[in-house]
Amino acid sequence: MYVGIFLALSMLLVYSVYNEARSTNFPIIRCDEKTFDYNTQMCCNGQVYYKKRGSQCCGYKLYDDYLMKCCKKTNGYWVIRKNDTCDGHLPKTTHYTEELPQAIP
Repeated sequence: MYVGIFLALSMLLVYSVYNEARSTNFPIIRCDEKTFDYNTQMCCNGQVYYKKRGSQCCGYKLYDDYLMKCCKKTNGYWVIRKNDTCDGHLPKTTHYTEELPQAIP
């Protein structure tokens, strides 16, 4: 009888610890003043975005690495089409082939 009670209490304890660990969103990481879940989100210089396949940071912007590329010069970062070269482009001549995701408020 005591063995049965002990086993039941042990199983209850293991189950409650498992549920508590499962309910937390690990890993939670800081992104400037915000927190974000590294498994589903990414941080680009203080802005939090939802992850997608091919997502990369370019300064404060998120871009699709399959279609676009990031250019970095002394005057900043900008995104251009993958087959273009960074030379000859100015930061204000940014080209987008698709709607980029907005930062999470």
